[in-house]
Parts: sequence; C-alpha cells; structure tokens
Amino acid sequence: LHAAGVSQPEMLLRDSRESIRVQALYLLREKENLSANAIPGLVEAAHSDSVRVRLAIASLLPKLDIASQILVGEELVGHGADSNDHNYPLMVWYGVEPLIGMGDETILRRLLGRCSILELNRLIFRRLAEDYDLNRSLISRLLLSFPRHMPQGLAGVADALEGVARADPLPGWSAIVDKANGTAYVNQLGALFGDGASLNVLFEIANNEKADPDARRRAVRSLAGSEFPDLKTHLLRWIDDSQLSGVCAEALARYSDTEVGKKMLDRWAYMKPVEQAATIDILVTRASWAELLLDKLESNRFTPEILTPVHLRQLSQLGRKELMDRVSAIWGEVNPIINSDETEKLKKKIRNLATSESLRNADLGAGRLLYTQRCASCHRLYGEGGQVGPDLTGSSRNEIDYLLE
Repeated sequence: LHAAGVSQPEMLLRDSRESIRVQALYLLREKENLSANAIPGLVEAAHSDSVRVRLAIASLLPKLDIASQILVGEELVGHGADSNDHNYPLMVWYGVEPLIGMGDETILRRLLGRCSILELNRLIFRRLAEDYDLNRSLISRLLLSFPRHMPQGLAGVADALEGVARADPLPGWSAIVDKANGTAYVNQLGALFGDGASLNVLFEIANNEKADPDARRRAVRSLAGSEFPDLKTHLLRWIDDSQLSGVCAEALARYSDTEVGKKMLDRWAYMKPVEQAATIDILVTRASWAELLLDKLESNRFTPEILTPVHLRQLSQLGRKELMDRVSAIWGEVNPIINSDETEKLKKKIRNLATSESLRNADLGAGRLLYTQRCASCHRLYGEGGQVGPDLTGSSRNEIDYLLE
C-alpha cells in the first residue's frame, strides 16, 4: 500500500504494537511533505514510554515546520529517564538545535521549561554561548529563570568559552553565583570574567593533589588564560604531576624560553600517549624547542616515528636552514608548504562567500554533516574527532582567517 502511494502511516501512530508505530514513523520520514493531520499523532506518540518510538520521532523533526518542531520537541525533551541513554539525548539535540540557534527567547523558555535531560541542557547553553557577545543577556535571563538548569547551563557556557582568555561577565553574575550554590564551573567562569577571588580558589584546586583530577585540569586551563602571579613557576612544578602533565604542557605553550621546552621534553616519557602527541605539536612551533627535540632524536633517546609529516612541515615553516639540515639528515628532504597563487585565489573566494548574511542563513545540519565527513577525522571539537590537526574547541573557529591560515 505504501509503495502504491495509498497508505496513511499517520493512522498507525496509535497502534498498540511498538514495531508498527516505529515502522509508521519510518514511512512518514520518506514523505516529502508531512500533512498537518500527522502532527497531533506525533505529539501524542512523543509521550510514549518507548524510546524506539521517540528516537524515530526525533529523526522526523527536521521535516516539520517550526511551530510543529516546538510542539513535538517539547514532548521529546521531557523524558529525563533517558538522560543516560546512548543515543536519545543527542538524537533529540540534533532535532531541536535549529530552534536553539534562532535565539528566540519564547521558544527557549518553552523547551527549557520542559527539559529534564541533563546533557541536553548543557548543549542548549553551549550553543547559545557560542555566540557569547550576542547572547550574554539572554543566557543570564535563562539561567536565573531556570535555576535547576544552573549546573548544566554553566557547564555549557564554560565549554563554549574554553580557550578564551578573557570575557565580559554575564549580566547579573553575582545573582547567578548566589543561585549556583557551589556549582563546579562558577570559579572557572569567574576567573574568565576577571574575578581575582575565583582565581585563588582555582589555584587551590589545581594545587590540591587530593582534589578531583578533572576539576584540577579545568582549574589549570582557567589559570592558563589569566595573569595569575608566578603562573609559569607553578606550571613547571605541576607538570611533574601525572594528573596535570598534559594540560600543563598546553598552558606552557604561551611561553617561549628554553627552560620550558626542556621541562616538557624531560617529562614527555611519563605522559600518556595522547598527551605526548599534543606536546610534540607544541614543541615543533618554536625553533629553540625544536632544536632540543632534535637533540633527543639525534642521541637516539627518542625515535623518529614520534614526528609525523605534519610536524615536519611545521618545522619547515620555522624558516631555519640549519634546523632543516638536521631534519633532512634524519628523514630526508622535506618539501615546504607553498602558498601558490591558486591557493590565495581560493582563500579570497571563500572569504567572499563567508559573509555575515550567508552565515546567518546557513544550513547548520548540512554543515555538521560536511564537518563530520571532511574535517572530524583530523580535528577535535568538544572532545570528539581525530588528533592529526589542531583542536578547534578553544580556537578562533568563528574567524574565517584563522581557519584558512
């Protein structure tokens, strides 16, 4: 009947059998346009105790008009029992994300008023904070209006601002702190907003070997973007702590003296593999550190395999002939990266296409799919993806020149 085009799958959404309801939703997904008659059935089905049914409904959200997305989305976000389900929180998020990106306070209040999925709360505030300067006041109003979302909301804001050295505080920050009731991310954001008391608290957390390791690492990252007194001295001491080695190496990248490079190399063998790779990424960015690294390689204390072709190209960009002579003696000739006329023309074309207006009207879902297909195998974003290229989470990823260069 469906193949003949005469079936009405929306009539099956009230069937008592789960498999029939799921199949009906799959058939609806194949339709180019859903009739208004299907919406009440979808809203009712979104009440279902069956996570399979609700996952199928979530996959339909992009096909609905905005008003219907809100009606169905309100029902889907209210199933807090599925917060720990492997697929459900993200599936619902992909469905409602375009609504969040609109920045409409009425829609956001409707969704947050019903939302009881912890991860979804974090993702909503993270998405808003990605346009932090634009949405600062909106974020504050939502946090103060929904204090039960405060822990996940502040976590999402902190995620979005990771790698930012300084930001203007959220309006009403003192009121938010009062309602946050000791939420873990208050001090992290307070330091970002220039609160000296928060910096002192973060230092105590980082310096406490009995504190939660994740909290210590977050504290170091926050301190790294600040002007905390004698920070380099503390980082050089903390890098010997196995819990903090990797994050301290990242933080020390802001300094350029030889002492820092030597300390990173001395600690390298005791780091986890992922931290070792990140530290090599850092060491090849400065000629003085690269010389120390080559000393280790030439003395056979490190094996040549720790450097990838990407690292060798980075070394060639330093513009030191004596350095590249040493590199060539170990790996052979390395072809430098050449910015040809064609490359420059392509960059100019992309800059002209990536206007504020075109980005405002961009298809975010298609962009996410393209990123996953073409970029995620090399780059990490919010803890997911490959580790060949730079981590984009805390970078200037909103700046087209950064991405092109």
